[in-house]
Amino acid sequence: MKAKELMIGNWVAQRHSGLMLKVSEVRPPYILADCEGGQFYEDTLEPIPLTVEILEKNGFVTKDKPDSWTGYRSYMYKEGSTGISFRLFHDNGKYKWSGTCEISLNSLPYWIRFKYLHELQNILNICGIEKEFKLNKMEG
Repeated sequence: MKAKELMIGNWVAQRHSGLMLKVSEVRPPYILADCEGGQFYEDTLEPIPLTVEILEKNGFVTKDKPDSWTGYRSYMYKEGSTGISFRLFHDNGKYKWSGTCEISLNSLPYWIRFKYLHELQNILNICGIEKEFKLNKMEG
């Protein structure tokens, strides 16, 4: 992945160890993270696929029941008077996660497609929604 795709606060994974790192500074081609020895070359990092578990742990809610999935699930997140909604798409059968998401801001008919946690973080940041994500795995 490229350093220019990242913003401070984004989560990425170290390719070989799988360690989850929170970006503290971006100095292309290096990324600094909040951990000991926290300078990483951009080619040693990879994006974290956005999952249902990450969304639900971080306050995104759905009214869709798992048994009624028809290929996608709609999620909402609301902070104060600002809210977003998006759909998660699945492929290859009823419960397989494809990671493809679409987001529509303010119910506009235009959809932005993305697959990774840092992309969702960047979209929220650009829209002025300050959302701190927490992950289950070891944090950097």
